[in-house]
Amino acid sequence: MKRSIIGALGALVGLTLAGCATTLPPTTIAVTDSGVFQPSVRVGWSISKVPGAPSDPQSSHGIEIGAMRASGDDTQSLAAGQGPVRIGGTTFNPGQTLRYEADLTYYDVTYRFRRFFGDGSFGIEALAGLAQAILDLTVSSATQRASESLSTTGFQLGVGGIWRLRPGTSLQARYTRFGSSKYYEDTTVSSLEFSAAQALGHNLVVRGGYAYTKVYSERVDFFADIKVKLSGPTLRLELQF
Repeated sequence: MKRSIIGALGALVGLTLAGCATTLPPTTIAVTDSGVFQPSVRVGWSISKVPGAPSDPQSSHGIEIGAMRASGDDTQSLAAGQGPVRIGGTTFNPGQTLRYEADLTYYDVTYRFRRFFGDGSFGIEALAGLAQAILDLTVSSATQRASESLSTTGFQLGVGGIWRLRPGTSLQARYTRFGSSKYYEDTTVSSLEFSAAQALGHNLVVRGGYAYTKVYSERVDFFADIKVKLSGPTLRLELQF
């Protein structure tokens, strides 16, 4: 009799623990990769009439259209007791190591204001516009594989500083932040970039540097939140008119 009671209690405890395990919140997907090449292209038009070549930054109002793409990968171990990872209709349970592959594509149309001071060596800029962020994420384990594409459109704001070393040659720092909200997810994309630019003629500019880009998507309870951090060298071709 005692054994029957103890067995029943053990089964009840086991069922209770199993029920609790299934209600654990999902584990956040975390992808961090350094050394990621981040190429981009931009086309700009100056609304203001400015002297000199458009490829040389000056005080002006303008419009920029840009596109950037970056890819990174990482691994994450799910220990026993952690919540599962749920993505693309697939559940990855704890007790295994997951591999992530993340591809970020970013488009923007931005109003740009620049103002230089004194002898024109140093200037600041402000940015505001619309952007679209597309994050393609693949999660795989030894036995499972799932993919999901997150596409969202929202507003972008930014600030920056420019140091003109000489006509056509400059150093620049720029920070931008994008935000978008849907009923099932809130997404932000932030980027901090340091670069050197060299004009190659009247309209063409080549720019190289280093950027840190972060994507964070906070989603409803059933789906895993996503954090992607990509950093590495940049190379951008610009056409300025």
